[in-house]
Amino acid sequence: MVSISKMFSKEWFRRDVIVIIAFLVLQFILGMSLNLFVAFPSIPAGSTDQAYLNAIVTTPFLLEHFMVGVGLLLGSIWILASALKLRRKGLSAIAAVGFISILTAYVSGFEFLLSGFQNDALSFVMSLGFIVALVSYFRLYQLGTKLKG
Repeated sequence: MVSISKMFSKEWFRRDVIVIIAFLVLQFILGMSLNLFVAFPSIPAGSTDQAYLNAIVTTPFLLEHFMVGVGLLLGSIWILASALKLRRKGLSAIAAVGFISILTAYVSGFEFLLSGFQNDALSFVMSLGFIVALVSYFRLYQLGTKLKG
């Protein structure tokens, strides 16, 4: 069994950052597949929550994109907690930027769904959140390789 202190160690921090980068790449592939190859379901304005849920679960790439987004949001919280636990200069600030950018992408993606997939500005904000997150986590990995011990 792995202890909590080991899970917050420098070695695990680097592994966790690599995992979140891999999930960001997967999220990009799913998002581009949705954007280029999948017809979004038609959701009329004022639809019920069930209509939005049906749109997600009946469109496989959308469901996968949503599920990976939830995982990224939870992973970004974990990375932020790990960075705070390590108490290294700069790690926490960059992890916070990564978390905020993933949260921004998640919320704008949800709002894009609620717009009936019509508000392209929200899709753009989602992509900006992705880019900032990817850069942030690459920087965290670079700093993580320099951690001693």
